[in-house]
Amino acid sequence: MDPRGNPDPELLEGDGDDSPERAPVSPEARIAALLSDARAARADKDLPRAHAIYTEAAALGSTDADYALGVFALAGQVVGRDPRLGATHLRRAADAGHLQARVHLANVLDTGLVTGLPEPERAALFIRGVARSLALSGTDTAADQRALAEAGVGRFLTAVEDATYEETQRWTKKARALGYGKRGPASDPELPPALVHSSPGTEAEPAPSQRQLTEPPPKPKVTQPLRARGPSAGEALAAAGFALLFLVASWGLAFAGVQAAHTALELGQKVPLVGHRVDLVWPLAVGVVGVWPTLLFYRGSAFLRAVGIAVLAAFAGFMLHGTGRLQLIEPREVQALAAFTVALWLALLVLGFAGGAKASSKHASL
Repeated sequence: MDPRGNPDPELLEGDGDDSPERAPVSPEARIAALLSDARAARADKDLPRAHAIYTEAAALGSTDADYALGVFALAGQVVGRDPRLGATHLRRAADAGHLQARVHLANVLDTGLVTGLPEPERAALFIRGVARSLALSGTDTAADQRALAEAGVGRFLTAVEDATYEETQRWTKKARALGYGKRGPASDPELPPALVHSSPGTEAEPAPSQRQLTEPPPKPKVTQPLRARGPSAGEALAAAGFALLFLVASWGLAFAGVQAAHTALELGQKVPLVGHRVDLVWPLAVGVVGVWPTLLFYRGSAFLRAVGIAVLAAFAGFMLHGTGRLQLIEPREVQALAAFTVALWLALLVLGFAGGAKASSKHASL
């Protein structure tokens, strides 16, 4: 102080070099601030600014931001619709343990939004990740499937037989918000409540508006049907067994039919359908009794592929018999039919394990 008792002006001004240093901002605090700004930008419908902020937060390691960028790319806003880029961001967040990213990625893979074709095997990997995040024992029990449907996994929307209409509607709404059944760009990326109302690294419950139940109509129906799963190994093997049973039965019937036709001709009677062409009994019996019933157990595309392979085998058997290099059965036409039958069954066996066999769609499973 000066002699008059006034404060020293130099002390009032202070020395900038001696002032306390500002504490550095932690990455977690910076991410929290960025996500708060991004939510504010979305509330103002400023999507380019929100996208830029999410990009900055993702560079700092925010899984919520990576997830948001994935939703932006899938919706086709700001950066243009890019399903593969969106899946990349979702995968990055999912690998870091982000529950909603795992659900979202499983849903878009299941519905074919990424490549244009459903990818149930890849989706199953992330569904198992969701089950682990929820501390479930697996994906096969009724309790597991109910928990997965509650989490928004679209594959299990109709798997819970005792689900009420209100539960199904709530699960369907959540699954759609998490990418199930989406097609094409949306006007505004629909981010789940966890990114709108929560802080980074937390999983929030749906907003109250999403928990509201509606009155069921007189005949409640599930608006989002369950996509049929692929056949299991047991189903593929069973389909091959039934196909073999019908093919063997057709050959037995053909042999008996040929014998009966020869007897009828010896007695001077006309054989129905074939007349005097007894050799036509073989392809008729095999085709009607052995080939067509396989459509009960195989998809149409697999059936046509198998028939195409079998036709090539029949042609080879017919030609080799004529050259004398491979004469296993007489006459020549019967050897061609035998080659057709064997090739058909082998092709159905292989194609069945590759997904060509029909699968039961009562329950969806991994």
